[in-house]
Amino acid sequence: MISRLGARFASAWERYTVLPKGRTFCLYGKEAYVDLYVKAPQQRDDDLITQHPKYPSVKRDLALLLDKKISFKEVKELALRTEKTLLKAVTLFDVYEGEQLGAGKKSYAVSFTLQDDEKTLTDKQIDKIMNKLIGSYKHQLGAEIR
Repeated sequence: MISRLGARFASAWERYTVLPKGRTFCLYGKEAYVDLYVKAPQQRDDDLITQHPKYPSVKRDLALLLDKKISFKEVKELALRTEKTLLKAVTLFDVYEGEQLGAGKKSYAVSFTLQDDEKTLTDKQIDKIMNKLIGSYKHQLGAEIR
């Protein structure tokens, strides 16, 4: 790896252990060009590179009509409690509040990402998970599906 070192990179550079590859070192003004290997001092979990999934993920969206007092955090946590294995992400992509919905109501448009690390999900599996989520939202949050 060829790296470029300069005065402005010094603080960032101090966080790494430098293992020289060769003895090539040339100074040009305030910058140094060096052939070297760089090794991070500690490997953290968020620094690990994960392999690209072998099987595709699937996205499904729901529009939920809820009481205004219910937060997206509650919606997300309920989803993750309802489907612990195959639900990989829950994201909010739209919020609507208006007179058309009724007093004290709002609508959340929520996207769910499902994925199995062992195989491709079937439509039947996806429908079963989505129906389970819908049931949880209706019974525990009093949601209506729009």
